[in-house]
Amino acid sequence: MNKKNLYIIIAASAFLLFITAAPRTFTLIDDNEFTGNYRIPYPMGENYYLFSHYSSSLSKTEKILFLGDSVIWGHYADTGNTLTAQLNRLHGNDRFANMGIDGIHPAALYGLVKKYSAHIENRDIIAGVNLLWMSSPRHDLSGEINNEINHKKLLPQFSRDIPAYGAGLEERISSFINTNFKIISWVNHIKMSSFADSSFYRWTIDNPRKNIRHFFKGRDMSYTVPPPMRQAGVALQNVTWVEPENSIQWQYMKKTINLLRERNNRVRAYITPYNLHSLTPESRERYIAIREILIRELEAEGISCITGITPKQEYFADASHTGEEGYRILAEELLQNKKFNSLLR
Repeated sequence: MNKKNLYIIIAASAFLLFITAAPRTFTLIDDNEFTGNYRIPYPMGENYYLFSHYSSSLSKTEKILFLGDSVIWGHYADTGNTLTAQLNRLHGNDRFANMGIDGIHPAALYGLVKKYSAHIENRDIIAGVNLLWMSSPRHDLSGEINNEINHKKLLPQFSRDIPAYGAGLEERISSFINTNFKIISWVNHIKMSSFADSSFYRWTIDNPRKNIRHFFKGRDMSYTVPPPMRQAGVALQNVTWVEPENSIQWQYMKKTINLLRERNNRVRAYITPYNLHSLTPESRERYIAIREILIRELEAEGISCITGITPKQEYFADASHTGEEGYRILAEELLQNKKFNSLLR
């Protein structure tokens, strides 16, 4: 072997070693952040490397994990007043952990659990089930092509199982690379957390008057709780519910729960409240009927199901989220629920 080929092999080996070891060795994440009522910061919602590291950290604890969408994350609450934070306060210790991601939906949640939560094994998990994702063909992703799908990178890229996901081949390949190569997730994490989530050139164009040091400060992690979307005076909604047997989101929700169970986790489904006060009588009746179908399907598969109460209209911030006081009411009810309480013994 000549020296040139030898140098190429050495350089290639060094590169492969670097891209394998760097994401594990230089995480640039402080695990001390994952204490108390921590949740993934809102600007980091698509930082799946951070989520993976967070789930790995939680796998070493005895905490009860709440997994789900923005209802679990707490869209209309600050960090100290989410559902898990209220439970921790009422229970008297930090027994519950918030693994919610704002804006995620069941089809994307499956990808998140499959690719970034492999560490979570033999744990107690509460999986939030939000019927909002079945409230229309658009939400369900069974309708027409939707260019505003949240967390598209987590969807299955090389199947046509999701009619609303109309990405081209180039975007699908890019998403596949982003979610299947740890080095890329790591680079994205550094970009999002340390460099204002922008290229230096783009940042200077967008911020011509700012001091250059601001580029290296990373993104602002603060979160301003949005005002509630009050329903007073708004006509009752006649929701076009997608039937469970036709619902893409429901099928992916079940796949997510079963994947967690395959990893020897003890999973309970928590059907989060829906603002029934905002629905027409017919739509409300259909919601209740669909909810009963979901419960029967879950229990037929041996999955314990907890149905949350429906707080008064004043505690809802929109169709499926409560505000901070609503979370307190839900937490109080959960701690009195026999199925939930059995986890605490």
